[in-house]
Amino acid sequence: MLDNEKKSKDDKRMKFEQEISNRIRDLRKEKNISQEELAFLIGGNLEQNQISKIENNSRQISAYDIYRIAQALNVSASYLIDGKSTLTELDKICNYIKIQYENTGYGDTHYSIPIICIDKNLFKFLYNEAQRQVFNTMPDDIKSAWRKKDIADFNKNNLIDSNPLEFVPVTKSTVYPSDLNLVYSHKDLINCINQEFNQAAKKCLEWNKIIKYIW
Repeated sequence: MLDNEKKSKDDKRMKFEQEISNRIRDLRKEKNISQEELAFLIGGNLEQNQISKIENNSRQISAYDIYRIAQALNVSASYLIDGKSTLTELDKICNYIKIQYENTGYGDTHYSIPIICIDKNLFKFLYNEAQRQVFNTMPDDIKSAWRKKDIADFNKNNLIDSNPLEFVPVTKSTVYPSDLNLVYSHKDLINCINQEFNQAAKKCLEWNKIIKYIW
């Protein structure tokens, strides 16, 4: 009787540990991160072979391992343990990008101006990602190393910034006519947008220095 109870408890524990391993593996693949990249994001003494053993449930995983892996994958430790999350994907996005309205105007004329607020850490990653796409002469291995660094920096600094960047959204058609034969009638607006965007970039980016360092 006691042997049967012990076997039942052991089976439940093995099933529980296997489910954690499966969640780590599935989440890593979902994020398109290799075992080597995950080990890099975690840092410390968890190398690729240890990640492989954890995912195959051939190595015992500690509570601290779960915590570090969760941090690297940008999820809660509780999600890796029970597969439940109180946050939806939309909830997560809304933590980093928000729209708010600001009332302005003069006299009897009033406007509600929509303002997009974007977290500086997310802006930095997206800005650098755009740069990587246009640098056609940059070797792929350099782009990959740069991207790994950005992912590591974002995960390391994934606390929501209390002072986000703010932009007033303007549709592309407002400044970029679909008919290229048309004359741009908003040159001042285009110049203003470029200047403001570049200023925002300079506040939270030093990508030129990064490129010179790794390239």
